[in-house]
Amino acid sequence: MAEVMSLSAFAAISMIAKSAQRLLGDAPDVLKHVNKHGDIYAYFPKLMTQPNEPVIQLFMLPFGRPWVIVSDPREASDIMIRRTKEFDRSSFIGQLFNVLLPKNQAALPTGDEWLAHRRLTGDVMTPSFLNWVAGPQMWSTASKLVDLWREKARLAKARPFRGEVDVHNNLLHIIWRGTFGGEIGPNEARLKNLASIQGLDVPTDIDRPVDLPEIEDPPAFKAIELLIKSMEIPTSSPFPTLAHWLAVTFRRDWANARKAKDALIRTKLKEASEELSQRQTERDFASALEVVVAKEIKMAEKEGRSADLESQAIQDELFGFLIGDSDTTTSTMLWGLKFLTAHQQVQSKLRGFLRDSFPEGRMPKIEDITNTSIPYLDAVINEILRARKINPPNVRKALRDTQILGYHIPKGTDVFLISNGPGYIMDPLPIDEYKRSHTSKANRDKARLWGDDRAAFKSERWLDENGNFDPDAGPMHAFGAGQRSCFGRRWALLELQVLIVCVVWSFELLPTPPSLS
Repeated sequence: MAEVMSLSAFAAISMIAKSAQRLLGDAPDVLKHVNKHGDIYAYFPKLMTQPNEPVIQLFMLPFGRPWVIVSDPREASDIMIRRTKEFDRSSFIGQLFNVLLPKNQAALPTGDEWLAHRRLTGDVMTPSFLNWVAGPQMWSTASKLVDLWREKARLAKARPFRGEVDVHNNLLHIIWRGTFGGEIGPNEARLKNLASIQGLDVPTDIDRPVDLPEIEDPPAFKAIELLIKSMEIPTSSPFPTLAHWLAVTFRRDWANARKAKDALIRTKLKEASEELSQRQTERDFASALEVVVAKEIKMAEKEGRSADLESQAIQDELFGFLIGDSDTTTSTMLWGLKFLTAHQQVQSKLRGFLRDSFPEGRMPKIEDITNTSIPYLDAVINEILRARKINPPNVRKALRDTQILGYHIPKGTDVFLISNGPGYIMDPLPIDEYKRSHTSKANRDKARLWGDDRAAFKSERWLDENGNFDPDAGPMHAFGAGQRSCFGRRWALLELQVLIVCVVWSFELLPTPPSLS
């Protein structure tokens, strides 16, 4: 029988033995890192290498259960795909969403209510909706980003300019248009403002960034931005729900933003219900909101009940599209720009494939992008997702007493499966085969791991010997796995595809000085 170590017994080989003896445990050390670097998830991989163990624990809550951190691709896949009777979506996720999105599917345990939410929103992620509705909106908004950067490049005269806010605004505008329809983003107004400027005084030093004039964001956009930013509070607090509730209740700007968001969504729902009678087919839908409202009406008819078009579930699902997509996809796109700038040969090779695939000499339109297979583009996107250093973990809760790699995991323990550490972008930590679960052992031949070059940014790792894209070339859990994998995966991949094609086609991303890059 395999040796089993209790959770309390591996305190000494986890982070710091004294953490178990402190009232606040590891929380002060974690918060110190967050205050300095702005992210908790980049901290986890550093901790794994101190005891050289693939399983560690963090004491984050006074008198609470420790978090268990796991960094091993094979066990992560096993837990998410095959051990679903032992592990489910963690209530930790619910604590992050409790204040703003208590009825969003991401926060719900697997069960009938979660399945009902999936049925309600599932049509939004179909190829037909993405290709006919969301895709054209993505391309239209991305082309505005290209125009904005052309104006910035004109005014900057070959000097660097800041672009991260532009990417964030662009992606938030994309998800807003796809979810609710209509315009909300500020990039078009910023474009008009810059286009009206004939020229600027620029630094004589060509490596110094240019400060370009900005305009104030529209009120509705600022409210949504503020609420998305408020999600940083629960993700970095030992008391996520309480800290978030206090902030959005007693800080006037956040409280007002919350009220504005609720009123805006209710108005949009009312408008959608009035306009649905004019929609004949799926191609006529203009937003995810209309798709969800139509599905609620159909579900209500089938179940013999009245449609509840202003239910908390519908409101939370719709706003969840904004929360779930804008921040993570922005982060991924910014990492992508950073990687492509740092690896000029990858950028040049990608641009060459784009030129060969779209020979008309103009920036590809959405139908060109969605109807053309470019394996190297898929490889670049997956490598960006794999290699980015800040990758939120997939969090699961133990449904019963169980084991992970020889350690006893009590029922109710939150298990953080990280995908930005050992085994993914760092050398794997040693694991005795006998410690693995029986399902992991049984599927050993299916586990494909990266080679010694896992720390490098290498798009070719995703291509087979014939140059075809292989999505299973190795582990990459940016979207999770199994039945609780990311609901918006298809949407996010299409966004990245459209943005990267438009940007790489239109610009050469030149290296910047170390102080900027």
